[in-house]
Amino acid sequence: MDRLTPSRQLVLATCLTSLLAASYGATGEPPSLLGELILGFVPPLVVLSWVLADASERSCVPCFDFGFVLWVFLPISLVWYVLSTRGRKGLRLLFGLLGLLVAPWISWAAAAIAAAIYQQL
Repeated sequence: MDRLTPSRQLVLATCLTSLLAASYGATGEPPSLLGELILGFVPPLVVLSWVLADASERSCVPCFDFGFVLWVFLPISLVWYVLSTRGRKGLRLLFGLLGLLVAPWISWAAAAIAAAIYQQL
Protein backbone atom coordinates (compact mmCIF):
# COMPACT_ATOMS: atom_id res chain seq x y z
CA MET A 1 0.00 0.00 0.00
CA ASP A 2 1.19 3.49 -0.78
CA ARG A 3 2.35 5.87 1.89
CA LEU A 4 -0.27 8.24 3.26
CA THR A 5 1.00 11.52 1.84
CA PRO A 6 0.09 14.87 3.44
CA SER A 7 -2.39 15.65 0.66
CA ARG A 8 -4.11 12.30 1.18
CA GLN A 9 -4.17 12.93 4.93
CA LEU A 10 -5.81 16.28 4.23
CA VAL A 11 -8.56 14.77 2.08
CA LEU A 12 -9.11 11.82 4.44
CA ALA A 13 -9.38 14.04 7.52
CA THR A 14 -11.78 16.37 5.70
CA CYS A 15 -13.98 13.44 4.64
CA LEU A 16 -14.07 12.00 8.16
CA THR A 17 -14.81 15.31 9.86
CA SER A 18 -17.46 16.06 7.22
CA LEU A 19 -19.14 12.72 7.97
CA LEU A 20 -19.04 13.51 11.68
CA ALA A 21 -20.48 16.97 11.12
CA ALA A 22 -23.17 15.62 8.81
CA SER A 23 -24.21 13.08 11.42
CA TYR A 24 -24.61 15.84 13.98
CA GLY A 25 -26.50 17.97 11.48
CA ALA A 26 -28.83 15.16 10.44
CA THR A 27 -29.74 14.18 14.00
CA GLY A 28 -30.10 17.74 15.23
CA GLU A 29 -28.14 16.90 18.35
CA PRO A 30 -25.48 19.31 19.57
CA PRO A 31 -21.99 17.84 19.36
CA SER A 32 -20.34 16.43 22.43
CA LEU A 33 -17.19 18.02 23.81
CA LEU A 34 -15.04 15.53 21.91
CA GLY A 35 -17.02 16.21 18.73
CA GLU A 36 -16.52 19.95 19.12
CA LEU A 37 -12.80 19.45 19.62
CA ILE A 38 -12.52 17.22 16.57
CA LEU A 39 -14.54 19.54 14.35
CA GLY A 40 -12.72 22.62 15.61
CA PHE A 41 -9.12 21.46 15.59
CA VAL A 42 -8.64 18.61 13.11
CA PRO A 43 -9.21 20.52 9.82
CA PRO A 44 -6.86 23.43 10.67
CA LEU A 45 -4.21 21.09 12.07
CA VAL A 46 -4.23 18.92 8.97
CA VAL A 47 -4.02 21.98 6.70
CA LEU A 48 -1.09 23.25 8.74
CA SER A 49 0.52 19.82 8.53
CA TRP A 50 0.20 19.96 4.76
CA VAL A 51 1.72 23.47 4.64
CA LEU A 52 4.67 22.37 6.79
CA ALA A 53 5.27 19.29 4.62
CA ASP A 54 5.03 21.38 1.46
CA ALA A 55 7.42 24.00 2.86
CA SER A 56 10.00 21.39 3.82
CA GLU A 57 9.64 19.70 0.43
CA ARG A 58 10.21 23.02 -1.33
CA SER A 59 13.02 23.96 1.10
CA CYS A 60 11.43 27.31 1.83
CA VAL A 61 10.84 27.32 5.60
CA PRO A 62 11.16 31.04 6.37
CA CYS A 63 11.69 30.90 10.14
CA PHE A 64 12.71 28.51 12.88
CA ASP A 65 9.26 27.91 14.40
CA PHE A 66 7.25 28.14 11.20
CA GLY A 67 4.45 25.86 12.46
CA PHE A 68 3.73 28.09 15.45
CA VAL A 69 3.64 31.21 13.28
CA LEU A 70 1.25 29.47 10.89
CA TRP A 71 -1.04 28.40 13.76
CA VAL A 72 -1.18 31.84 15.39
CA PHE A 73 -1.92 33.68 12.15
CA LEU A 74 -3.84 30.86 10.43
CA PRO A 75 -6.04 32.49 7.82
CA ILE A 76 -3.53 35.20 6.97
CA SER A 77 -0.50 32.90 7.04
CA LEU A 78 -2.18 30.40 4.73
CA VAL A 79 -2.90 33.11 2.17
CA TRP A 80 0.63 34.48 2.52
CA TYR A 81 2.32 31.08 2.15
CA VAL A 82 0.36 29.95 -0.89
CA LEU A 83 0.71 33.26 -2.73
CA SER A 84 4.39 33.71 -1.87
CA THR A 85 5.37 30.22 -3.01
CA ARG A 86 3.15 29.91 -6.08
CA GLY A 87 2.17 33.44 -7.08
CA ARG A 88 -1.16 34.05 -8.75
CA LYS A 89 -1.29 30.43 -9.86
CA GLY A 90 -1.72 29.51 -6.21
CA LEU A 91 -5.18 31.08 -5.96
CA ARG A 92 -6.83 27.83 -7.02
CA LEU A 93 -4.87 25.95 -4.37
CA LEU A 94 -5.74 28.60 -1.80
CA PHE A 95 -9.46 28.33 -2.50
CA GLY A 96 -9.18 24.54 -2.37
CA LEU A 97 -7.49 24.63 1.04
CA LEU A 98 -10.02 27.12 2.38
CA GLY A 99 -12.79 24.92 0.99
CA LEU A 100 -11.36 21.93 2.83
CA LEU A 101 -11.33 23.99 6.03
CA VAL A 102 -15.03 24.84 5.78
CA ALA A 103 -16.25 21.55 4.25
CA PRO A 104 -17.33 20.02 7.59
CA TRP A 105 -19.47 23.05 8.40
CA ILE A 106 -21.05 23.02 4.94
CA SER A 107 -21.86 19.32 5.28
CA TRP A 108 -23.33 20.01 8.73
CA ALA A 109 -25.64 22.67 7.28
CA ALA A 110 -26.57 20.55 4.27
CA ALA A 111 -27.45 17.56 6.45
CA ALA A 112 -29.49 19.73 8.82
CA ILE A 113 -31.43 21.26 5.91
CA ALA A 114 -31.99 17.83 4.35
CA ALA A 115 -33.22 16.45 7.68
CA ALA A 116 -35.59 19.38 8.13
CA ILE A 117 -37.00 18.91 4.63
CA TYR A 118 -37.36 15.17 5.21
CA GLN A 119 -39.26 15.77 8.45
CA GLN A 120 -41.63 18.14 6.64
CA LEU A 121 -42.66 15.37 4.23
